[in-house]
Amino acid sequence: MIQFISFTEVVAKIEEGLVERGFTVADLCRKAGIAQTTWGRWKGGKFEPRDKTKQVVIDAYNALIE
Repeated sequence: MIQFISFTEVVAKIEEGLVERGFTVADLCRKAGIAQTTWGRWKGGKFEPRDKTKQVVIDAYNALIE
């Protein structure tokens, strides 16, 4: 069965991975070119980014942890 998770859950997993590797959300936001307030809105579930922006964040995360 395919199971989808919300972007809020993705945000939580990304934050967990950042902490494990010694990075901060600020590091990720700088790398992705987004404001920390935007990250906070996503985390709070106030709105969800477009697919293109999601990919930018995921690519920035992957670049940081490599």
